[in-house]
Amino acid sequence: MNTGWHRDFEPFELAENMEEDLGLFEAATHAQRLDTKPPEVHTVLAVTTAGDEPLAFATVAAERLSAKLVEESGATTAEAIVAAAASVTASLVVVPATVGDDFLTGLIELTGEAGGPSVAIVADGAPAALDAMILPLFDDEPAARASLAWACALAKAAGSQGLVSAVELSTPATRQEARDLLGEKSEPEELRDATVGRAVSGRLGSLVAALQRHSLAHGYAVEVGFRPGSPRREIIAALAAVGRPATVLLGRDRLPAARGQGSAPRLALELLAARAGAVFVV
Repeated sequence: MNTGWHRDFEPFELAENMEEDLGLFEAATHAQRLDTKPPEVHTVLAVTTAGDEPLAFATVAAERLSAKLVEESGATTAEAIVAAAASVTASLVVVPATVGDDFLTGLIELTGEAGGPSVAIVADGAPAALDAMILPLFDDEPAARASLAWACALAKAAGSQGLVSAVELSTPATRQEARDLLGEKSEPEELRDATVGRAVSGRLGSLVAALQRHSLAHGYAVEVGFRPGSPRREIIAALAAVGRPATVLLGRDRLPAARGQGSAPRLALELLAARAGAVFVV
């Protein structure tokens, strides 16, 4: 029977796992309840300026989000796409990665300045990428909750084929928390990473618990794991680990790119180059 939830645990007695397991326990007992709400998506705009690559992806996305699909073939600039999205009140714009790096950079920046819509950049148009989501998580903040809502909505629609792989990543704040937890103790590098994992898990308890409840209610699978390295490298590793086409969901105001990983558009393009089926910037 598909329980919709699993997490790979190693024996608690191992020192390198104890700190992270403590963080999971603390998160479970102290996190405030968060109930996911689906994003309000009335219209999905598929941009076919560079061909029809995003149409199949956008069609399935619109169906799963119970939204209307509108095709736009006349917009040739990022500004024109933003205007077209506004004219049909689109909540999601789907564009092919083939439009070019400068075009995509401008579109991500412009939609961010305008406060939306979300942007989905599609590498090959394969709707199968909508079944598996990579969800990078740093802190329990509005953008993370928005990314979680998109992930839950798409995974729910995928049913038993759905997967959300939540990747817990560290910030300077959580690394400082880990240093505070360790105090003056000298620990092996593995235990320091585990202590960072404890701090990260403590910050993400509400999000992870909400994801777990939602998956149990709707029958898709969930994986949760802390990855201690650089966000860019760890997200790419998570993509490889999924082993099938996947969509990466990036919360716009908490992109890992904001912490020395390069610009947000650059990170999105690097993830596409690493064979992400699509990247959502929400």
